[in-house]
Amino acid sequence: MKRLLLMIVISAPALALAAWWWNDCLGDLSMRNRSLARRHGVESFDPIRWKTANKVERGRMIADLMRGRQFIGSKNKSVTDFLGPADCYLGYEDEPCYGVEFEGRYFQLGFGINHSNRPGEVVNVTLTSFN
Repeated sequence: MKRLLLMIVISAPALALAAWWWNDCLGDLSMRNRSLARRHGVESFDPIRWKTANKVERGRMIADLMRGRQFIGSKNKSVTDFLGPADCYLGYEDEPCYGVEFEGRYFQLGFGINHSNRPGEVVNVTLTSFN
């Protein structure tokens, strides 16, 4: 019993840290993309400002945009209703995509869409570099 209790006491902080690291509140972005967004996303997200912002301004809002939001599982229309019309091309015309820039490097914030059994549903969110 003491051994079990000791293992729980030792592993609980490590599990908590791993859970935080895995899900560090930046929503649906991959770990690599979360790190990038966290480093450069220094301003609060404003949906009205996003719709008229340039790529640099959007880059500064990216972390706050992704923080606490779940896009995966939503419909592509809800993404465009929230962020405005897409301004770049991802793969298919129904996949919302928004240009952002970090330190002179161009990225696309893309929302991959299911085209088979759940048409229109967001299945992934990526930041893809084009430099």
